[in-house]
Amino acid sequence: MRTAIAGCIFLVMSLGLVESASADWHQGKIQNIAFPYEGDRMVFKLQDFTGSCSCPGYWTGYVCLDANRATYPQEVAFLLSAKARDVRIHVNINETTCVVTAMFES
Repeated sequence: MRTAIAGCIFLVMSLGLVESASADWHQGKIQNIAFPYEGDRMVFKLQDFTGSCSCPGYWTGYVCLDANRATYPQEVAFLLSAKARDVRIHVNINETTCVVTAMFES
């Protein structure tokens, strides 16, 4: 029984590690901000971002915000402010989905 429980815990932890391994921190100034035709989210391009990300259905090299997050309005305001002030930001990007998972200003 203990072996089965330990195996389940290891499996759950391993799945968590795989999920977190697909995200990484990137930094730079915001090059472009866009609101695609669908109007369902905001996408942006980070200067010096060398990842091969593209939000599904959007322009190459752009990452997107998740409009379903509770902090979406604050994240949009944060990006607009950072772009207007021309400051560097740090962005954690899930490189599998190209969705931003966290951000902060340098």
